[in-house]
Amino acid sequence: MDTDDEGTGRSPEGLDPRSLSPSALEREVERLGGRAEHAARLLAHVVKLGRVTPDGLARMPRRVVDAVPWPLPRLRLVEKRVSSVYPFHKLAYETGDGRILESVLIPVTQGRFSVCVSSQVGCRRGCLVCATARMPRPRDLSAWEIVDQIVQGVAVAPGPVRAVVFLGMGEPLDNYDEVMAAAEIASHPAVGAAQAKAITIGTVGVVPAMRRFAGERRRFRLAVSLGSADPERRAHLMPVSRLWPLPELADAVRAVHAAQGERQMIAMTMLGGYNTGEDEVRALARWLTDVPYRLSLIDVAPGPHHPFRPPTKAESDVFIEAFRRVGMPFTRRLSGGADIDAACGMLAGKLALSG
Repeated sequence: MDTDDEGTGRSPEGLDPRSLSPSALEREVERLGGRAEHAARLLAHVVKLGRVTPDGLARMPRRVVDAVPWPLPRLRLVEKRVSSVYPFHKLAYETGDGRILESVLIPVTQGRFSVCVSSQVGCRRGCLVCATARMPRPRDLSAWEIVDQIVQGVAVAPGPVRAVVFLGMGEPLDNYDEVMAAAEIASHPAVGAAQAKAITIGTVGVVPAMRRFAGERRRFRLAVSLGSADPERRAHLMPVSRLWPLPELADAVRAVHAAQGERQMIAMTMLGGYNTGEDEVRALARWLTDVPYRLSLIDVAPGPHHPFRPPTKAESDVFIEAFRRVGMPFTRRLSGGADIDAACGMLAGKLALSG
């Protein structure tokens, strides 16, 4: 997808281990006279340990060390906010070209966290309930900018980080190569940020990229944001549905399932009085026929950028009972972090200090 090229986040010329997939890094290191073990050691130094200078990097061929543009660039952490309700942490970073991006530390269980990272500054997909879509001049993030969110998130998290989710700002599959490189780095044994199955990549349903993902037999999990299984409602909420309608999306989900052999995550934001009726459940049941799925439901976070509200308890009860009647399993996700604008759909690169 075309993006604004002004002020990209490219690293200086040279060998930045955060900008290449591990296999590409290994090839570059071997070209410089090193071996696979040197590539792994370099990756551990820069990503696992978070070092941006060669200090402490031992047993490495001089040509490899000299090829890295030390000191490596970093995102500048400009704000950290913690929810007063649940221990969600929102981290705001400034890029080299002065843009603000955000990531979130999500509490999981037993003091553990997932780090939710952004793949773009802004987004061109225009989903109605997403604040990110209102940001000006969208651009892709470079792999190193994505990886640095993981590195810094792990460093400031109050507990161990065991999963990485690409559900922050942007449409990950519109920045396919950089996102996949970052995910491969995060799951590399030398880094150990997360196992491949603990890395989730969200998408609004970019069907060609989903088919590429399936064809490459990627090990990461996809999470498809559905919005609605009713064609008109989904097209209203998510303009991407006009490009790739629901039948094409279902085919792409089946293709990913065929490649991975696992049920696919279907995520749906509950909008009170809009997509929480029994007719929506019937539409979902039809759409999910022959689609091996795991359905995840989350309440919409209220905000000034959209007209929707979370469902009332009565609406939720009717909706959930309808699922039970048709025998559709589902999980409810906690919609936390709204008090710090960190809930799903609320990331917009807006600092609290600036209002």
